[in-house]
Amino acid sequence: MITGGRETEQARAALGTTITGERSEHSLVKQAEASVHEAELNLSYCTLVAPMEGMVSRKAIEVGQRVQPGQALMALLPLHKVYIEANYKETQLTDVRVGQSVEIRADVYPDHVYRGTVESLSGGTGAAFSLLPPENATGNWVKVVQRLPVKITLTEPPPPDLPLRVGLSVEASIDISHHDGPRLNSLLQEHEQKEGAPGDAHARKSPDLTLAPTLAPTKVAQVGQ
Repeated sequence: MITGGRETEQARAALGTTITGERSEHSLVKQAEASVHEAELNLSYCTLVAPMEGMVSRKAIEVGQRVQPGQALMALLPLHKVYIEANYKETQLTDVRVGQSVEIRADVYPDHVYRGTVESLSGGTGAAFSLLPPENATGNWVKVVQRLPVKITLTEPPPPDLPLRVGLSVEASIDISHHDGPRLNSLLQEHEQKEGAPGDAHARKSPDLTLAPTLAPTKVAQVGQ
Protein backbone atom coordinates (compact mmCIF):
# COMPACT_ATOMS: atom_id res chain seq x y z
CA MET A 1 0.00 0.00 0.00
CA ILE A 2 2.80 2.40 0.81
CA THR A 3 4.57 1.64 -2.44
CA GLY A 4 1.35 2.16 -4.36
CA GLY A 5 0.75 5.48 -2.67
CA ARG A 6 4.23 6.72 -3.57
CA GLU A 7 3.77 5.68 -7.17
CA THR A 8 0.49 7.55 -7.30
CA GLU A 9 2.11 10.70 -5.89
CA GLN A 10 4.97 10.43 -8.37
CA ALA A 11 2.50 10.00 -11.24
CA ARG A 12 0.54 13.04 -10.12
CA ALA A 13 3.74 15.08 -9.80
CA ALA A 14 4.82 14.08 -13.31
CA LEU A 15 1.42 14.89 -14.67
CA GLY A 16 1.49 18.31 -13.02
CA THR A 17 4.90 19.04 -14.52
CA THR A 18 3.59 18.13 -17.96
CA ILE A 19 0.56 20.40 -17.59
CA THR A 20 2.75 23.28 -16.38
CA GLY A 21 5.10 22.79 -19.33
CA GLU A 22 2.20 22.81 -21.79
CA ARG A 23 0.86 26.00 -20.27
CA SER A 24 4.29 27.62 -20.50
CA GLU A 25 4.67 26.62 -24.13
CA HIS A 26 1.14 27.85 -24.86
CA SER A 27 1.93 31.28 -23.37
CA LEU A 28 5.12 31.48 -25.43
CA VAL A 29 3.16 30.74 -28.58
CA LYS A 30 0.64 33.46 -27.73
CA GLN A 31 3.43 35.92 -27.07
CA ALA A 32 5.07 35.08 -30.40
CA GLU A 33 1.76 35.50 -32.24
CA ALA A 34 1.27 38.90 -30.62
CA SER A 35 4.78 39.96 -31.70
CA VAL A 36 4.07 38.88 -35.29
CA HIS A 37 0.77 40.75 -35.29
CA GLU A 38 2.48 43.89 -33.99
CA ALA A 39 5.18 43.64 -36.67
CA GLU A 40 2.57 43.24 -39.40
CA LEU A 41 0.69 46.24 -38.04
CA ASN A 42 3.83 48.40 -37.99
CA LEU A 43 4.63 47.28 -41.55
CA SER A 44 1.15 48.30 -42.72
CA TYR A 45 1.85 51.83 -41.48
CA CYS A 46 4.55 52.11 -44.15
CA THR A 47 1.91 52.05 -46.90
CA LEU A 48 -0.40 55.05 -47.29
CA VAL A 49 -3.62 54.19 -49.11
CA ALA A 50 -5.57 56.98 -50.81
CA PRO A 51 -9.17 57.26 -49.58
CA MET A 52 -10.42 57.96 -53.10
CA GLU A 53 -9.36 58.12 -56.73
CA GLY A 54 -7.95 61.46 -57.83
CA MET A 55 -4.99 63.54 -58.97
CA VAL A 56 -2.10 64.35 -56.65
CA SER A 57 -1.32 68.05 -56.31
CA ARG A 58 0.80 70.23 -54.01
CA LYS A 59 3.14 67.37 -53.13
CA ALA A 60 5.29 68.38 -50.17
CA ILE A 61 7.21 65.14 -49.50
CA GLU A 62 10.34 63.57 -50.96
CA VAL A 63 11.91 60.11 -50.79
CA GLY A 64 13.80 59.64 -47.53
CA GLN A 65 12.10 62.50 -45.72
CA ARG A 66 10.78 61.85 -42.22
CA VAL A 67 7.06 62.35 -41.72
CA GLN A 68 5.58 63.76 -38.54
CA PRO A 69 2.08 62.91 -37.27
CA GLY A 70 -0.46 65.29 -38.78
CA GLN A 71 1.91 66.55 -41.47
CA ALA A 72 0.26 67.43 -44.80
CA LEU A 73 1.95 65.43 -47.55
CA MET A 74 -0.12 66.28 -50.63
CA ALA A 75 -3.54 67.28 -51.89
CA LEU A 76 -5.73 64.66 -53.55
CA LEU A 77 -8.24 66.09 -56.03
CA PRO A 78 -11.10 63.83 -57.23
CA LEU A 79 -11.56 65.60 -60.56
CA HIS A 80 -14.38 63.22 -61.55
CA LYS A 81 -16.47 64.66 -58.68
CA VAL A 82 -16.00 68.39 -59.22
CA TYR A 83 -18.89 70.78 -58.72
CA ILE A 84 -19.54 74.42 -59.56
CA GLU A 85 -19.89 77.16 -56.98
CA ALA A 86 -21.64 80.05 -58.73
CA ASN A 87 -21.74 83.32 -56.81
CA TYR A 88 -24.97 84.88 -58.10
CA LYS A 89 -26.24 88.26 -57.04
CA GLU A 90 -29.15 88.14 -54.63
CA THR A 91 -31.32 89.94 -57.19
CA GLN A 92 -30.76 87.06 -59.64
CA LEU A 93 -31.96 84.32 -57.29
CA THR A 94 -35.66 85.19 -57.11
CA ASP A 95 -36.74 82.29 -59.33
CA VAL A 96 -33.86 79.89 -58.69
CA ARG A 97 -34.91 76.54 -57.21
CA VAL A 98 -33.14 73.32 -56.27
CA GLY A 99 -33.28 70.80 -59.12
CA GLN A 100 -33.25 73.30 -62.01
CA SER A 101 -31.00 72.38 -64.93
CA VAL A 102 -27.87 74.36 -65.73
CA GLU A 103 -25.71 74.89 -68.80
CA ILE A 104 -22.02 75.39 -68.00
CA ARG A 105 -19.26 76.69 -70.23
CA ALA A 106 -15.66 76.78 -69.05
CA ASP A 107 -13.30 79.45 -70.30
CA VAL A 108 -10.64 76.81 -70.91
CA TYR A 109 -13.03 74.85 -73.21
CA PRO A 110 -15.29 77.53 -74.74
CA ASP A 111 -16.81 75.19 -77.36
CA HIS A 112 -17.97 72.49 -74.92
CA VAL A 113 -21.16 72.62 -72.83
CA TYR A 114 -21.38 70.79 -69.51
CA ARG A 115 -24.76 69.89 -68.04
CA GLY A 116 -25.52 70.32 -64.37
CA THR A 117 -28.24 70.66 -61.75
CA VAL A 118 -28.74 73.13 -58.92
CA GLU A 119 -27.82 71.13 -55.82
CA SER A 120 -28.35 73.72 -53.09
CA LEU A 121 -28.20 77.39 -52.16
CA SER A 122 -25.86 78.48 -49.42
CA GLY A 123 -27.23 79.45 -46.02
CA GLY A 124 -25.36 82.75 -46.08
CA THR A 125 -23.59 85.18 -48.39
CA GLY A 126 -19.87 85.13 -48.96
CA ALA A 127 -19.43 88.33 -46.96
CA ALA A 128 -21.27 86.86 -43.95
CA PHE A 129 -18.69 84.06 -43.66
CA SER A 130 -15.64 86.19 -44.42
CA LEU A 131 -12.82 86.68 -41.95
CA LEU A 132 -14.01 90.21 -41.17
CA PRO A 133 -17.77 90.33 -41.83
CA PRO A 134 -19.23 93.80 -42.42
CA GLU A 135 -20.80 95.62 -39.48
CA ASN A 136 -23.94 97.47 -40.57
CA ALA A 137 -24.65 99.19 -37.25
CA THR A 138 -21.98 101.87 -37.59
CA GLY A 139 -24.36 104.56 -38.87
CA ASN A 140 -22.69 105.11 -42.25
CA TRP A 141 -23.87 101.89 -43.87
CA VAL A 142 -24.05 101.75 -47.68
CA LYS A 143 -26.21 99.04 -49.24
CA VAL A 144 -24.25 96.71 -51.51
CA VAL A 145 -25.77 93.88 -53.55
CA GLN A 146 -24.61 90.63 -51.97
CA ARG A 147 -23.69 87.39 -53.71
CA LEU A 148 -24.96 84.01 -52.58
CA PRO A 149 -23.04 80.81 -53.45
CA VAL A 150 -25.08 78.28 -55.44
CA LYS A 151 -23.80 74.71 -55.61
CA ILE A 152 -24.19 73.12 -59.05
CA THR A 153 -23.37 69.45 -59.56
CA LEU A 154 -22.64 67.92 -62.95
CA THR A 155 -25.15 65.40 -64.25
CA GLU A 156 -22.27 63.28 -65.58
CA PRO A 157 -18.48 63.33 -65.09
CA PRO A 158 -16.48 65.58 -67.45
CA PRO A 159 -15.08 63.89 -70.57
CA PRO A 160 -11.58 62.43 -70.09
CA ASP A 161 -10.16 64.80 -72.69
CA LEU A 162 -11.97 67.85 -71.22
CA PRO A 163 -11.39 67.65 -67.45
CA LEU A 164 -12.31 70.52 -65.16
CA ARG A 165 -9.65 71.77 -62.75
CA VAL A 166 -10.12 73.36 -59.36
CA GLY A 167 -10.34 77.13 -59.55
CA LEU A 168 -11.26 77.45 -63.24
CA SER A 169 -13.71 80.17 -64.27
CA VAL A 170 -16.99 79.11 -65.87
CA GLU A 171 -20.25 80.67 -67.02
CA ALA A 172 -23.36 78.99 -65.60
CA SER A 173 -26.86 79.60 -67.00
CA ILE A 174 -29.76 78.29 -64.90
CA ASP A 175 -33.08 77.32 -66.48
CA ILE A 176 -35.81 78.99 -64.39
CA SER A 177 -38.78 77.81 -66.44
CA HIS A 178 -40.20 75.77 -63.53
CA HIS A 179 -40.62 76.56 -59.84
CA ASP A 180 -41.39 73.13 -58.40
CA GLY A 181 -38.16 72.66 -56.50
CA PRO A 182 -37.48 73.98 -52.99
CA ARG A 183 -35.35 76.98 -52.20
CA LEU A 184 -33.61 75.62 -49.11
CA ASN A 185 -33.46 71.81 -49.16
CA SER A 186 -30.66 70.26 -51.18
CA LEU A 187 -31.18 67.44 -53.68
CA LEU A 188 -29.66 65.02 -51.18
CA GLN A 189 -32.24 65.99 -48.54
CA GLU A 190 -35.05 65.71 -51.07
CA HIS A 191 -33.87 62.26 -52.11
CA GLU A 192 -33.80 61.08 -48.49
CA GLN A 193 -37.30 62.46 -47.84
CA LYS A 194 -38.82 61.04 -51.03
CA GLU A 195 -36.87 57.80 -51.24
CA GLY A 196 -38.97 55.19 -52.90
CA ALA A 197 -41.57 57.67 -54.20
CA PRO A 198 -42.35 57.52 -57.96
CA GLY A 199 -41.59 60.37 -60.27
CA ASP A 200 -38.55 62.35 -61.28
CA ALA A 201 -37.27 65.07 -58.96
CA HIS A 202 -35.46 66.81 -61.79
CA ALA A 203 -37.36 69.26 -63.97
CA ARG A 204 -37.31 69.21 -67.75
CA LYS A 205 -35.10 71.73 -69.44
CA SER A 206 -36.50 74.62 -71.42
CA PRO A 207 -33.91 76.63 -73.36
CA ASP A 208 -36.09 79.76 -73.49
CA LEU A 209 -35.92 81.00 -69.89
CA THR A 210 -32.50 81.26 -68.32
CA LEU A 211 -30.72 83.62 -66.02
CA ALA A 212 -27.95 85.80 -67.29
CA PRO A 213 -24.71 83.79 -66.97
CA THR A 214 -22.26 84.67 -64.25
CA LEU A 215 -18.64 83.73 -63.64
CA ALA A 216 -18.11 81.11 -60.95
CA PRO A 217 -15.13 79.02 -59.80
CA THR A 218 -15.16 75.25 -59.83
CA LYS A 219 -14.38 73.41 -56.63
CA VAL A 220 -13.82 69.82 -55.73
CA ALA A 221 -16.78 68.09 -54.15
CA GLN A 222 -16.16 66.59 -50.74
CA VAL A 223 -17.11 63.09 -49.81
CA GLY A 224 -20.62 62.76 -48.47
CA GLN A 225 -21.89 66.00 -49.88
